[in-house]
Amino acid sequence: MTKLKLLRFYQCSKLSNVFASLNPQLQLKELEVLHVGYCNALEYIFGKKEDAPPCLRELKLDCLMRLKSIYKCCTELLDLCNLEVLQINRCNELKVILPASAAQRLGKLKELHLDNCYQLEAFLAKQQEGEETIENLVFSQLRMLSLVDLPNLTGFCTDYTLTFKWPSLEKVEVVRCPKMQMFVAVVASDEDSSMPKLKMIKVDGVDIMLEGTDINRVMQGPSN
Repeated sequence: MTKLKLLRFYQCSKLSNVFASLNPQLQLKELEVLHVGYCNALEYIFGKKEDAPPCLRELKLDCLMRLKSIYKCCTELLDLCNLEVLQINRCNELKVILPASAAQRLGKLKELHLDNCYQLEAFLAKQQEGEETIENLVFSQLRMLSLVDLPNLTGFCTDYTLTFKWPSLEKVEVVRCPKMQMFVAVVASDEDSSMPKLKMIKVDGVDIMLEGTDINRVMQGPSN
């Protein structure tokens, strides 16, 4: 059981915490893929930082209507340093996915898909008093970002004092996110140096060439 690579929880109606439900003697040090869906009582994925499997590469969450947070304890940093794919769909209680400080440990993230989360306001929350303070974030391996049917999303991060770099980002898709007026602040003075590989984004099915245009201006629309 210690060599388990893939774990799925589906239609577990009484499950409120994924890892708290498991035998405490069970070791998941080699777990790489975790899928959780249609668990109507689930409130948290990770109850404490020790719950996060160190080799986890793929996390997919679908139709978790009571999910409040990925991580219950906000005072400790969750380490998902090997995560490559994060997909969250139809989790309507989520307002943010992670605190900004946790993003420092997402250095291997390659794909991020957020769909049909109706209360979601941002992927990363504002930094709070008592948290580790950061100024710059680099998503060094993120290649694909998809934001679909997020009616309350205002931006990738609600803390616009943070600056970002996306050296590998090639594809951005934004569909039906009407409140999204700003993507993020950028770490460099021009878009080319912060997103050197991103030449085009897709907004509501329309391909828009950046051609040196600030991505935030694209999100604001032609009238601005």
